[in-house]
Amino acid sequence: MNTRRCTIWTALAIPTGLCLAFALPADRVAVAPEKGRELSKSFGVEVSLAVDDLVLLMGGNEMPVPLDQMELDFSYALDVLDEYKEVEEGRITELVRNYESVGFSYESPDDSGEESLDELEGKSVRFTWNEEDSGYDRAFADGDDEEDLLKALAAELEMRAMLPEDEVTSGDSWEVALSDLSSIFAPGWDPEGAAAMTEDDAEVPAAMMDMWAEQFADANMTCTYRGRREDGLGVIALSMEITPTLDLADAMMEIMAASGEDLGDTQIDDLSLDLEMTGDGELLWNFEQSRFESLELSGELLADLYGVVNVDNQGMVMDFEAEASMTMEYSISASAEEASE
Repeated sequence: MNTRRCTIWTALAIPTGLCLAFALPADRVAVAPEKGRELSKSFGVEVSLAVDDLVLLMGGNEMPVPLDQMELDFSYALDVLDEYKEVEEGRITELVRNYESVGFSYESPDDSGEESLDELEGKSVRFTWNEEDSGYDRAFADGDDEEDLLKALAAELEMRAMLPEDEVTSGDSWEVALSDLSSIFAPGWDPEGAAAMTEDDAEVPAAMMDMWAEQFADANMTCTYRGRREDGLGVIALSMEITPTLDLADAMMEIMAASGEDLGDTQIDDLSLDLEMTGDGELLWNFEQSRFESLELSGELLADLYGVVNVDNQGMVMDFEAEASMTMEYSISASAEEASE
C-alpha cells in the first residue's frame, strides 16, 4: 500500500470532515399557518415629500413658484386581527380579518387632517381561497355589499414576497422584484383593485399602474439571511438601490388620452425622470410559530424631472418647460403577535 498516498488522503479528509461537522445548519424561512391561530398585526407607513427646486417657464418666461408650499407629510396605519379558519397544504384557505383601525393623516404648509376609513374600520372580511381563479373571494362577514372596496383589499399580510424559496444559511442572498412588494409599501391593499375604485376615470389610474410596472420591471430588493439571534429569531437584512432613468412622454400621453379630456393638439415633447431609490431594513422571523415577528424598512427617493409640453388650444400656442428636484423619505414598520399575548 502506498503509505504516502494514504497520508495525503487522510490529511485532506480530516479538515473536510471538520467543515462538514461544523457547517452552519440550514434554516427554512417559510410561513406555516395553523388552523385556529389568531394573530394581531400592525402596519405603519410614513412618507415625507419636499420639492427642493423647481423652475417653470411659460413661453420662455420664468414663473415664480413658492417652494415652501410644496411639502407634504403623510402617514398610514393599519391594525387587524387575523383568524385562520381553514388551512390546507400550508395555504390559508379561509381567513377572517377584523379591521380594528384603518386611517391616515397628512400635513402640508396650508392644510392638515386625519381620517379613518369608516367603510372598513370595525368590520370583518372573509377571504376564501378560490382554486379555479388562484385568488381569494372576498365578502363582508355582516353581509354588506361594497364590491369596489372588497376588490381593493388584499389577503396577503404574511411577508411571503420577501422570503427565500429554499433553505438558507447565514450569508445567503436572494432578489425580490419591487413589483412584488405592494404588500410592504401598501399593506392590506391590492393595487389593481384600488385603482378600479376610481369611478369616473378608472382607465387613468390603471394606465398609470401599467406605466410604473413597465418602468420598474427590472427593479429588485436584495434580501440577505444573517442567521439567528440569541433569542432564536431569524434575521433577514434588506437593501435596495435603484437608479433608473425613465422616459415617460409616450406613456403620459396615453394616460391623458384615457382621461377623456379634450387635449386639443397638446404634445409632450419630453418627459424624463431620473430616480435614485435607496432603502435598508430588517425582517425578523419567528421560527417557533413560522411567521414574521417585525419589519423595519426606511430610505429615500431622489427624483429629477424635466419636461417640455406644447399646448395648441384653438390656435393659441404656448410652450411650457419645467425642471424639478424632489426628495421623498419613507419608513415602513410592521409587527405581529399571538392574539392572546
